[in-house]
Amino acid sequence: MDEENGNARGAGESPDSHGTAAQSPESNEQAIKSARRKTIERVGVIIILAAIIAISFLFGRRLTAWARDPSLFKEWAQANGWRARFSFIGLFVAQVVFAFIPGEPLEIAAGAAFGAIGGMLLSLAGAIIGSSIVFALTRALGWRFVELFFSRKRVESLAIFNSPRRLHSLLFLLYLIPGTPKDLLNYAAPFTRISMIRFLIISTVARIPSVITSTWGGSAISANRLNSAIIIFAATALISLAGLAIYRKIHKR
Repeated sequence: MDEENGNARGAGESPDSHGTAAQSPESNEQAIKSARRKTIERVGVIIILAAIIAISFLFGRRLTAWARDPSLFKEWAQANGWRARFSFIGLFVAQVVFAFIPGEPLEIAAGAAFGAIGGMLLSLAGAIIGSSIVFALTRALGWRFVELFFSRKRVESLAIFNSPRRLHSLLFLLYLIPGTPKDLLNYAAPFTRISMIRFLIISTVARIPSVITSTWGGSAISANRLNSAIIIFAATALISLAGLAIYRKIHKR
C-alpha cells in the first residue's frame, strides 16, 4: 500500500518540484524572436558604424575642402553632371543620418553649384530621404541606434516631450527657427506618437526658409556677388541668434 501511495505521489509531482519547469511553445517562440531582434540590432549598429568610418575616409577631406571653398564643389558638379546631383543627395542623406556632419556648408555648396532653387530642392530631397531613414531605424532599433549619436538624457530633455498636445506646432516651430538642433529632433520625433508621413511634411515645409537662405548665399558667392552674400549670411546669423534664444526659452518650459 505504501509503495502504491509513493508511486502515486511520484506520478503526481509536477516538473516544477524538480526545479526544471518545461517551457511552452509560445515562450520558446518569444525567446527566438527576441534573439533575432537583438541580432538585427547588433548587425544594424555594426553597419552604421562601418558606414560612418567609410564616409569619413572617402569624403572627409573632400567635404572639408568644399566647405572652405564652394567653388571647388561647383567645378566638381559641372564636371559630373547628373551624377553630381545624385551624389549630392547621397551626401546630404549621410549628413542627416550621421548627425555629426554639419548641413549648412553642404547647402551653401549646393547653392553655388546648382543655384539657389536647384540647391534647395536637392537639399530637401536629401533631407526627406535621410529623415525617413532615421525615423524608421529609430522606431525599429530604439535607443541602441540613437545613443550612437546622442545621449538619452539629451534627447528626452527636448520640449516636444513636455508638451504632447502641442507636438505638431512645436515641431514646426523648431524646424522653422534657424539655430535649433534639427539633427537631434530627427532622432527624438520617432519616440513620440507622430506618424512618419506627418513628421516628414512638417519638417520639410518648415526647413525651407533656412535652406533657401543658405543656398541663396552660396549662389551669390558663386556669382561673385560678395556684398549680397555678406548681407544674406549676416541676416541669417542674426535670425539664428534670435532663434536660439527662442529655442532656449521654449526648452526651459
